[in-house]
Amino acid sequence: MSSLDLNKEFQEFRKSGELYKQIFNCSVLPIIIHDMYLNIIDVNDTAIAEFGYSKEEFLDLQVLDLHAESEMKHSLEVLEKMKKENTLTVKSFFKRKDGTVFSAAAFPCKVNFENLSFIHVHLQKLESQI
Repeated sequence: MSSLDLNKEFQEFRKSGELYKQIFNCSVLPIIIHDMYLNIIDVNDTAIAEFGYSKEEFLDLQVLDLHAESEMKHSLEVLEKMKKENTLTVKSFFKRKDGTVFSAAAFPCKVNFENLSFIHVHLQKLESQI
């Protein structure tokens, strides 16, 4: 197969939206997408593995359900900042389904689509457990 054929196949792959779905799902970093009311609307496979929730369980949660009790006030402050900012970098403590807690740097990024805003968050674990 020539590079021209590969390029054509790649362009079709990209146009289909499948490229971006694969990048999202296969990211080595956990990714969580939520609305401005903190309702989780999508997660990638790495977030599922890290937190221990199924995709269906995740979609019934709010972001606050993933934070340690000590982080609730901080999480609400971050949400308020995200109403004015497009990106932030914050450190927070997150809680898995089994109750264990880990520290991570969170990189929320606001995505605007038509009249809606969503927050796309990458997590980078800083330590395995506390």
